[in-house]
Amino acid sequence: AACRAKGGAPGFKVAVVGAAGGIGQSLSLLMKMNPLVSVLHLYDVVNTPGVTADVSHMDTSAVVRGFIGQQQLEAALTGMDLVIIPAGLPRKPGMTRDDLFNKNAGIVRSICEGVAKSCPNAIVNLISNPVNSTVPIAAEVFKRAGTYCPKRLLGVTTLDVARANTFV
Repeated sequence: AACRAKGGAPGFKVAVVGAAGGIGQSLSLLMKMNPLVSVLHLYDVVNTPGVTADVSHMDTSAVVRGFIGQQQLEAALTGMDLVIIPAGLPRKPGMTRDDLFNKNAGIVRSICEGVAKSCPNAIVNLISNPVNSTVPIAAEVFKRAGTYCPKRLLGVTTLDVARANTFV
């Protein structure tokens, strides 16, 4: 899939999976503000209706729909051009990277299985930590489904870089 909207006109269909979380809420607002986004699907396992209402009040042309719970994942992903995944548990005090990986690996696997089925040509931006471990999981899910394309799977570490720049 190309990385720009057809003819340069607005038209990207974007899903934010993990939209009710701390990063997901801010990201959803930013996506709603992007003039290239025509459809914005917000998905999470809890609290999606409130986030959807807040985001939909922004005066832009993107159409916003909310989806909640595993049973609505497929509908949230169907036909999307870009899937952004901030879903997962944050690292808590005392939690090791292995603990975090064990929690988030299953979440990422499940979401990527949905992507492979519902929007196999979508670009996937994976934010779920630890990114250096969740991206290979996503790649293996897509390989198993026959939908893997390395140019369409990206690990996003922008927040980590911003934090590092603050402290260095």
